[in-house]
Amino acid sequence: MVAAITTNAMISNYSKVQESAVDEGLIDYIVLDFKASAEKFKNITNSKFYENFIQTLTYLISSNVKFEVRTTVHSALLDESDISQMANTLYELGYKQEYYLQNFLDTGRNFSMLGAQKSQINPQKIISKNPIKLRNFS
Repeated sequence: MVAAITTNAMISNYSKVQESAVDEGLIDYIVLDFKASAEKFKNITNSKFYENFIQTLTYLISSNVKFEVRTTVHSALLDESDISQMANTLYELGYKQEYYLQNFLDTGRNFSMLGAQKSQINPQKIISKNPIKLRNFS
């Protein structure tokens, strides 16, 4: 049985449950959402849980569970410099795997009122020691 989980690591008690499930071998794969840099995290997420994300990332790096880190990109919130900074944070903390960037898709049913992007970021302008993998970019 394959059990996967997607998390943004913003609820500390949830992170502890997640860690227990990983330690017990109940989860095979985790997708960790990296919402924003430390400087923009509170504004973008309306929360103060950046450190929870860092703790979860650090834990996952030290665990044996397979995981990926991804960021959903909306050009009104993040630019190439922000993403380069986020990629550098990942690398400095020991995450050396692929960093997935997924382009925001306006489905009309999103949690915020962002709407369609007026422009897309240019992935060629992102500086990263980690390989970048793109999803939903044209």
